Amino acid sequence: GSGRIINAIQRPDCGELLLSWDRQLFGESPAVSLQSLASPWMNEILSAGYLTYHVYLLWFLLHTIWLPPNERVFFTRPLFVAFGLGFSLYFLMPAAGICVSFPELFPGPIAGYWITSFVDALVVSMAASYDSFPSMHVFVTGVMLSCDFINQRRRFWIMLIPSLVMVGSTVLLRMHFTVDLIVSAILLI
Repeated sequence: GSGRIINAIQRPDCGELLLSWDRQLFGESPAVSLQSLASPWMNEILSAGYLTYHVYLLWFLLHTIWLPPNERVFFTRPLFVAFGLGFSLYFLMPAAGICVSFPELFPGPIAGYWITSFVDALVVSMAASYDSFPSMHVFVTGVMLSCDFINQRRRFWIMLIPSLVMVGSTVLLRMHFTVDLIVSAILLI
């Protein structure tokens, strides 16, 4: 839905700007410069890590259903504020992921096996057209980890490593510019 709205209001794509920020900070976008490190098995692990966001979000929301209303607010208010803020930024600075905006920067498709293929198909069929800036996966996961660190320490420790893998996967699987993650971290703080 957001892609159709952005196209209808004729917002310009900000991919060039995001790539220039990555290059100013890192010389080249890490999504490009780190490609030589990505083996098919590493991409499988990163793809599985990427999917843990969906598991975490579902677990987080299902847990809140059973809480008393005053406790539910502690978990849901920051989560839905994060979604609102993130989606608002999609409209202010619309940009597709780096692999969609700049396919010429990559030698070919991501090497991997069935999990990588599944994630590629999922992103192609389900992702919004302009869902790069900021990284909602990183921002929302940070919010959930923050809430869990305070009140659900066991879930925090269970989800910490998979969440860190997910953060790395968003760049290494060519879904985000690195500045998308940096801005997500700033928003979280």
